[in-house]
Amino acid sequence: MAERWRRWGLWLALAALLLLALGLRLYRLDAQSLWNDEGTSVALAGRDLATITRSAALDIHPPFYYYVLHAWTRLFGDGEAAVRSLSALAGAGVVAVTWALGWRLFGPAAGLLAGLYAGTSAFQVYYSQEARMYILVTLLGGLSMLAFVRLLEAWSGGAARRRALIAASVAYVLATALATYTHYFAFSLLAGQNVAVWIWLLGRRGAERRVPWGPLLAWGALQALVVALYVPWLVASWGSLRSWPAVSAPLSLGGLLARATQVFAFGVTIADTRTTRLLAATVSAPAIAALAAGVGAWRRRLRDLTPGGTSALGTAIAALYAAAPVLVMYGLSLSRPMYKPKFLLLATPGYHVLLAAGALALAGWLARAARRAWLRPLVTVILAGAVLAASAWSLTALYSDPRTYRDDYRGIVQYIEATAGPQDAILINAPGQVETVGYYYHGPLPMVPLPLQRPIDAEATRAALDELLAKQQRIYAILWATDESDPEGVIEGYLDQHAFKTLDSWFGDVRLAVYAVPEAPPTAPQQATEVTFGESIRLRGYSLGARQVASGDIVQLALFWECLQPVREPLKVFTHLVDARGNIIGQRDSEPAGGSRPTLGWAVGETIVDYYGLLVRPGTPPGPHTVRIGLYSAADGRRLAVSAAGQPLGDALDLDTVTVVAPSTPPPAGALDLQHPDSMAWDGVTLLGHNLHRLGAEHEVDLVLHRGDAASLVLFWQRQEGAAPGDGWVASLRDRRGRTVWEQALRIAGGGWPPAQWEPGEIVRDAHVLSLPAEVAPGTYGLYLAPEAEPGRARPLQRIEILP
Repeated sequence: MAERWRRWGLWLALAALLLLALGLRLYRLDAQSLWNDEGTSVALAGRDLATITRSAALDIHPPFYYYVLHAWTRLFGDGEAAVRSLSALAGAGVVAVTWALGWRLFGPAAGLLAGLYAGTSAFQVYYSQEARMYILVTLLGGLSMLAFVRLLEAWSGGAARRRALIAASVAYVLATALATYTHYFAFSLLAGQNVAVWIWLLGRRGAERRVPWGPLLAWGALQALVVALYVPWLVASWGSLRSWPAVSAPLSLGGLLARATQVFAFGVTIADTRTTRLLAATVSAPAIAALAAGVGAWRRRLRDLTPGGTSALGTAIAALYAAAPVLVMYGLSLSRPMYKPKFLLLATPGYHVLLAAGALALAGWLARAARRAWLRPLVTVILAGAVLAASAWSLTALYSDPRTYRDDYRGIVQYIEATAGPQDAILINAPGQVETVGYYYHGPLPMVPLPLQRPIDAEATRAALDELLAKQQRIYAILWATDESDPEGVIEGYLDQHAFKTLDSWFGDVRLAVYAVPEAPPTAPQQATEVTFGESIRLRGYSLGARQVASGDIVQLALFWECLQPVREPLKVFTHLVDARGNIIGQRDSEPAGGSRPTLGWAVGETIVDYYGLLVRPGTPPGPHTVRIGLYSAADGRRLAVSAAGQPLGDALDLDTVTVVAPSTPPPAGALDLQHPDSMAWDGVTLLGHNLHRLGAEHEVDLVLHRGDAASLVLFWQRQEGAAPGDGWVASLRDRRGRTVWEQALRIAGGGWPPAQWEPGEIVRDAHVLSLPAEVAPGTYGLYLAPEAEPGRARPLQRIEILP
C-alpha cells in the first residue's frame, strides 16, 4: 500500500510540474509582437509542402518544423497565440522528457528535480514562446537521448531485452532523424551519443574481457540508417550549407563555456556581466558535484545502466548531453564563428539532469559527513532554491521588462496605421521583412522593398528612391540589419538629403524612421541670419514650412550651416518646438543631415544643408509655438554658446513661431506616445494614460528620481459628453500609509485650452513639470491625481521610487 501511494504521489507531482511548466509557457503568450524570423515562419508555413521544401533548401533551416506548423495553423489559425502555442506545448514536452531522463539515469527524485529546473527555466520558456524551431528540436533531441538510454539498457540485459531493443531502436531512429530535419545543429547530439557508446563499450570490454560486437554492429547500423535518411536533404541543401556565413565574433573555449553557463542559468533576458557570470557559475556548481559522484562510481560499476540506478555511465551521458553542443559549436567556430545562445537550447535537458543529480549528491555527502539525515532535504531545498531564484529573476524580466522584448513590428504597424495618409508609403530595407510587416499591415499603402539586391546597387536604389519621393508625401522606413543590407547608408543618406526626418525610434532591434517629403526641397534660405555657434559654425539662414500646422503634422525646417574653421569635436543639432509654457512639444536631435554629414568632416567655407522634421505630437493643444535650435557636444552634452554681432544670445536660438491648430479628427490611440494606459473617468473627461520621466531624460527606459528632481508628467485627456470639468487638478505623493507628503496644483494646458472648449471625443496632450520636494524621505510613494474641486476623488497613477 505504501508503495502504491508513493507511486501516486510521484505521478501527481509530475502532473503538477507539467501544469506549472505549461502555465509559464502560455502566460502572456501573445503579449509581444512576432519578430522577423517568426513572421517568416508563419508565412512559409502558409504555403504548400512543396514550396516549403524548396524554400527551406535555400535557407539555413531544414523543413520539418515548417511542416508541423503548416498542419498546426490549418487546425488552429495563424494568430500570435496560435502559432506560438505549438512551441509552448513542445516546451512542456521537453520538461516531461527531462523528467524521464533524470529518472532513468539517477532515480525518481532526480527526475522530479530536473523536471522542475526545466519547467521553470527562463531559457526554455523564452524559446517556448517563439514561433521557431528551437524548442521543437530540443524536444526531439531529448526523445533521441531517451531512446538512446533505453538502447543501452537493453544492451546491458534485462527480461524484456528483445522487445525493448526493437522499440528503442525504432524510437531512436525516428526521433533522431526528425531532429536533424528540424535543425542542423541536432547532429551535435550524435557526437555526444557516440562518445557515450565508446565509454559503454570500454566498460563492457573491461568487465567481460571481450568486445561486445553485437551492440557495436547494431549501433553502427542505426547511425548508418540515420545518415541514409538524411542524405536526400543533404543533397538538396548542400549549396546553402556551404555558404552559411559566420554569425558571431570569434570566441575562445573559456569564453564560450562562460556564456553557456550564463544562458543555462539565466537565459537571454539578463545582461551578460561579470557579476551574472559569477552567479551563474555558483548556481551551476552542483553539476560539478554530479561529475565528482560519477568519477567516484567509475571503478565500482561502469558497464551497467539500470533503470533508476546511479552510475558513472549515467553521469557521463548527462555530461555529454550538456557539453556536446557547446564543444561542437566551439569546433565549428574555429572556421566560421557561430555562437548563438538559441543553438545551446539542445543541451539544456542534459544540464538540468546533471544539476539535479549534483544537488542530490552534494546534499547526501553533507548529510553523511555531519551524520544528520535531516540535512539532505534541507540542502537540496537550498540548492534548488538558488536555481529557482535565478529563473524567477529572468522570468520577471521576460514578462515585464520592455528591454527584453522582441522586435515590435506590431507597434510599428499600429503607429503607421494611426498616422499615415493616403499618399504615404512604407519602405522596407530588408525584403524578408515584407512577410512580417504584411502579417500585421493590411492597409492600402504600398510596401516598397529596397534595396532589391545584395550587395546594394547604389545607382538603381537612388533612382527608385527618386521615383518614390516624387509620388509620396511621407515615407515610413522600417530599417533592420542595415549593416548587411545597406552598409554604406545609401538609402538613409538619400532620404536625409531629400526629405525631412521627423522620427527615428527603435522598436526592439528594428528602427522606424519617418520622413516628410516636401514638394521641392529648399536649396536656399528663406530667412538670412548671421548667428555663430561656438567659434567654428555659423547659421547663414533657415527655411520653415507652413506657419500653421495641426497637431499630428510635421514642421519642416531647413538649416544652412557654414563652417568657419575646422570643428574639433563631433557635434549634434537639437531642434525643439516649444509651447508658451516652455514644454518641448516636438524634438529632433541628430548629427547634421541625419548623421550623413558629421561636423568633423566639414571643410572650411563649406555650406551644409540640414533638414529636420518636427512632429507636432498628436493631441498638442492649439496655440503659438516657438522653433528653437542649438548645437551640443556629442561627447558630454555641453551646448555651444550662441552669439550675433559679438553679442551673446545664450546657448539656444529661437528662430520663428508656428501656430498649432486642432486637427479635423481626434488622433487614434496608436498615434499617441502614451506609455502607461490608465482609462480613468471623471465627470465629462477620461484620462487615457500618462507618461512620467525625469525631466530631460525621456529617452531613459527606467524611471530614476531623486529628491529635488524635476519630473515631466504628460497626461492624455479625452472629452466625453456631459458637463465640462474644470481645468484645475492636483498631483500628490502619498506614502505607504496613505498620508499626503507633497502636492502640486496643475492646470490643463496651463489654462490656455480648458475642457469647456473641447469637442466631444477630442484628445489633448497635457504636459507638466513636477518639482519634487527636496525634503521628502527616500522611499516608495504613490503618485495620485484628483480634480481640484473634488480632492476625495483622487486616483493612483503609478508607484515611484524616490532616491536620496
